[in-house]
Amino acid sequence: MIKRLRMRFITLALTSVLSVIVIVAVSINMTVFSNISSVADGDIDRLYGFITENSDYYEWYGSWPPNRDLSAGDGKSPYSDPLPSGDEVTFFVIRQLPDRTVSAEDIGRIPGITENDARELVRSALNSYKDRGGVKTYRYGIFEDGSGTKTVVFVNIENSLAFFHSLLRMSVLVAAACLLVAAGAVYLISNSVVKDAARSMDRQKQFITNASHDLKTPIAVIGANMDVLSLEDGDNPWVDSTKKQVSRLKKLVTDLIDVSKLSEDTVALRFENFDLSALVSEIAEPFRDMAELRGFCYSQNIEPGIIISGSDVYLRKLLAILCDNAIKYTNDGGRIELDLSRFKNSIYLSLFNTSDQVRGLDVERLFDRFYTGESSRSKETSGSGIGLAVAQAIVDAHGGEIYAHCDSDDSIVFTVILK
Repeated sequence: MIKRLRMRFITLALTSVLSVIVIVAVSINMTVFSNISSVADGDIDRLYGFITENSDYYEWYGSWPPNRDLSAGDGKSPYSDPLPSGDEVTFFVIRQLPDRTVSAEDIGRIPGITENDARELVRSALNSYKDRGGVKTYRYGIFEDGSGTKTVVFVNIENSLAFFHSLLRMSVLVAAACLLVAAGAVYLISNSVVKDAARSMDRQKQFITNASHDLKTPIAVIGANMDVLSLEDGDNPWVDSTKKQVSRLKKLVTDLIDVSKLSEDTVALRFENFDLSALVSEIAEPFRDMAELRGFCYSQNIEPGIIISGSDVYLRKLLAILCDNAIKYTNDGGRIELDLSRFKNSIYLSLFNTSDQVRGLDVERLFDRFYTGESSRSKETSGSGIGLAVAQAIVDAHGGEIYAHCDSDDSIVFTVILK
């Protein structure tokens, strides 16, 4: 039990830590990338405005500041700086004419890029149907004038992307390191955190076990005394009623002992291979007769030859609990369906029944000890609320899953998945 609680605590704590780390890392990286794109888009807008005002930019385009002296001999450039003071950027501009052709002269004068590379970049940008975007290490902006000519401004953001990728790798490494540190810290404190809860649960479990064993003897004595009174006095409604309650107490004590035993991590059930299909058919037969006797519509679909490795004794008990539960709570003229099948490496057992006690039922608590549901407390069929807790413990001991689902307000289905 301590191991199980400890693993749950560690899993929950690490999931929370991982979520926080991922949110922080993603937020930082997204902010940086968004800033890179925003700065590049600003440069693109300023460059486009610059080149539309200076038609002779083709004489030097490719970088800003210009890669040669543009002064008229007086040391002053005739162009005003299109970018914030001190910024440097490598860029190129392509125009697509209304007939969708691209000037080869433009492409041929792009520094450091082959004609094929330039055509591929332009094609990718125009085919994206976006005015802004990224292609490889370039950020682009598309502008269209009244004549249908499209001007595509490409800005090289290779250095910014290199920084972003470095930041991304660093974020992953830092996140992994933080997660490892958190895992170590959570592991160290987990034992002390769950110790008190585990001690309380162990005391509760030990109390239930001891009380159950202590109750066995007086219940047996009461039952024996009732049998003697029946022999001496014959039929007696008071004796018969007492015997029914004794029988119910015997079952409750047995179930409590089973739950306590199956909850122990150190208890190992004796597993063996056997035919589960034959076992289900055997257990279901008397319940089928009982269902038909009560006027229920009963059907079953049991796939033959399903072999399982498990405890024959406890799987019998599991089937009996589920079948008894269906018989007990099915409404008059209702329907019960039992199915057993194998899919891939899993075995599926499901038991469906209609019921007028499903409305308002908290299916999440059905497997809690002593939970019977508010709608069934005043019914004669109301049980002790321990049966499904035993079923849960049996399935857990076999490494499986069990859950309940209400298809509607008048039906419920229990599904068991075993490996």
